[in-house]
Amino acid sequence: MKTFLLSILLTSGAATLLCQTPQHSFRFADTSAVWTQCQSIFFEGPQGIDAVSHTDVYGISKDSFFNNFTYQKITPGLVSPSAFVRQDSTRKVFLYDFDLQSDRMIYDFSLNKNDTLRLYNSLHLYHPPLEDTIKLVVDSTDTVIYGTARKRMFLRCITGTYCTWYRGDVVIEGIGSLNSHFLSPYVYEFWSIPGRVFELLSFKESGSLHNFSSNCEPVAISEVSSDKINIYPNPTNSTLHVIGTSLTNTFYLYNFLGQQKLQHTFTNSTTINIEQLTNGIYLYELRNSKGVTQTGKIVKQ
Repeated sequence: MKTFLLSILLTSGAATLLCQTPQHSFRFADTSAVWTQCQSIFFEGPQGIDAVSHTDVYGISKDSFFNNFTYQKITPGLVSPSAFVRQDSTRKVFLYDFDLQSDRMIYDFSLNKNDTLRLYNSLHLYHPPLEDTIKLVVDSTDTVIYGTARKRMFLRCITGTYCTWYRGDVVIEGIGSLNSHFLSPYVYEFWSIPGRVFELLSFKESGSLHNFSSNCEPVAISEVSSDKINIYPNPTNSTLHVIGTSLTNTFYLYNFLGQQKLQHTFTNSTTINIEQLTNGIYLYELRNSKGVTQTGKIVKQ
């Protein structure tokens, strides 16, 4: 699969573009923004499912004008090329897709609870059974403070074959996705085997550092601790004890390809039987009715 983070190549047509009247663009993030992200690639190892993880650091290097718009150039800290992003006056965020030679919407922060949105799915070019459009619904929204007040949205896939892979996401205005690649929560995470899992570790802006997770270590069965206060035992071979809140809680469990294997709603605490699942590493999401979410990894032995 071609990654959408492609280096910009200004062809001979660039002179024509530069003669066009520029359109005003709003900034997706402050020019001082820095994202630190963990990427884990799962594979079949000699002892079962294993993973290799590494950390990428992204920052905004400069503005670039083309396609009649001014884009923020976001440059990764490793070998990946750059991405070009802009935000308009309606709070929609676009990424320039060099395969399509046009903008592709990746976020719409004007939406509210129960609103739906459709996003282009480039995976259909490489996996024909998949549709070219993904439809999502906003389960809930709230406001969080990370340097400034920001809108947070909880999203869920509702239409298309891709919904069997997509595990939902949390996105924050001016930051991006927390639980997948911060610039592409819908079309980049689970595109092939071995599975890839992205997690935003931290976001820094105007000198203020905001941590979301502290863990980016290769995960092996022998390395997973059982000291999670909400989910135990871990590893397990049959049952999980889940302690939530006095509110309504929903527990989701996904395999390393992002396919949902379990969904269970409860209040306070519950016991879930996973004996029927294949041994390996699973991702869980525990969300209460106020939208507070905890994610992590479970090992089934």
